[in-house]
Formats: sequence, structure tokens, C-alpha cells
Amino acid sequence: MRTLTALLVGLALVVVVSGCSRKSGAAAAADAMGATHLNSIQFSGSGTNNAFGQAYSPGGPWPRFEVKTYTVAVDYQTPAMKLDMLRAQGEHPPRGGGAQPFATDQRTTQIVSGTHAWSEGGAQPAPNPGAITERLRQIWLTPHGVVKAALASGAPADGNLFRFKAENRDVTVTLNQQNFVEKVEYLTTNSVVGDVPVELTYSDYAQFGNVQFPKHIVEKQDGFPTLDITITNVQPNATLSLPVPD
Repeated sequence: MRTLTALLVGLALVVVVSGCSRKSGAAAAADAMGATHLNSIQFSGSGTNNAFGQAYSPGGPWPRFEVKTYTVAVDYQTPAMKLDMLRAQGEHPPRGGGAQPFATDQRTTQIVSGTHAWSEGGAQPAPNPGAITERLRQIWLTPHGVVKAALASGAPADGNLFRFKAENRDVTVTLNQQNFVEKVEYLTTNSVVGDVPVELTYSDYAQFGNVQFPKHIVEKQDGFPTLDITITNVQPNATLSLPVPD
């Protein structure tokens, strides 16, 4: 009888210890998504985007454009990021707003590396010092970026919800049942209307190499859609080179 009692007590202790050691929050997401050993990533796809706050009529939808190609390269170590997007006219006929209509497709290339930000596409790279903070923040809003930033900040985990600061802005992250990043919320600043709530939704995860990555990315600003991208290619730990121009 004593032997049986001792065995039951031992099993109970094992259950308690294993329960206490179970990871949650950002730590659980790092394991589930393969973020721990991810130093860089490149992902691409296509979809639509909308011109912020330029509705044709009050309360109407913002002008929509076709995103033919959307490619993001992120170096989490530098940190650095390059966003390249090719857009085409999305409304036929165009109703106005967002510099419509497009005579030809428009390419936008935005880069940040360390303490430098610039744009490419013209005869020479154009420096954008005013964009450094926001572009750096975008690095830490990517699915694996929020996990890395939260762990680095020592953010306390609370089940499927955790918070941290990215470039002095509070960021709230919600995980799904698989401990994948599902929703990211924060405030951005618009020069006309002030602080604007932004919501990023990541869904339809799939395995790419050793990481889990969403195949569907949706962004809303002030409750209206601004980006809807279907991801078709993901390269974990891609070899990236984003040197700062002279």
C-alpha cells in the first residue's frame, strides 16, 4: 500500500513539473513557428492594396489597386528590410484618389538598414531619413519578427496573448491554437489624422523548410483594408545583401 501511495505521489509531481515547464506566449510561438534559428527570410506573392484615406466619397471604400508582385526580404540580425511592390490599376473605370489612373504599372522599392532608409527606382537611391522608425518597426511586425522582438524585450506571456514595444510603440500579439501568430495590433501615426489603429492578420499557415509561415496576409488601417496578399513563395534564412548606398 505504501509503495502504491509513493508511486501515485511521484506521478503527481511529474505532472505538476511538466505542467510548470510547458512554454506559452512568445516562447511557445518561437518553437511552433521555427523562429529561434531564423536569421532572415524572404517571402513573395500578389494581391491588392488600397490608398489610405483617399475614398472617392465620404465613408466609401479606399481606392483599390492590383498588386502584381509583392516581395519582402528581412534580415533580423542587422536589422534590415526591403519591400518591393509592383502595382497596377485596380478599378475600372477609376473613380479618383490614390493618384489614379495609372498610365503604366508603378513599382515601389523601400529599404531600411540599421539607421538608414532609402527608396530605389530612380536614377539614384533617394534617402528617406523620416521613414527609418516606421520601416524598422515593420521588421518586428512580421510573423517571426514579433516573436523575436517579444522574447528580446522579456515581455511577460499570458496564454495566447502577449505585448511588447517596437520602436516605442505598444504592440499586441494574439496566437491561434497552434501557437502561430494570428493577429498583430498597434498604432501608427498619420500626418493628417494622427494616430491610426493598424491590424495585421496572418492565416493559412504552411510549412516552408523549417518554419511555419502564413499564406494569407491582411492589413487594415482605421478599420479599412489596405493590403491583402496571398503568399506563394517563402525562403527561410535566405542570403540577403542590403548595403547602404554611398
